[in-house]
Amino acid sequence: MARPGSEHPTELELEILKILWDESPLPVRDA
Repeated sequence: MARPGSEHPTELELEILKILWDESPLPVRDA
């Protein structure tokens, strides 16, 4: 879902990711 010319996630996308991670944490904290 990345937009052309934008490699970095937008603030809205970051908020969505934080919500998704809060509901179903990914094994990123083990790294």
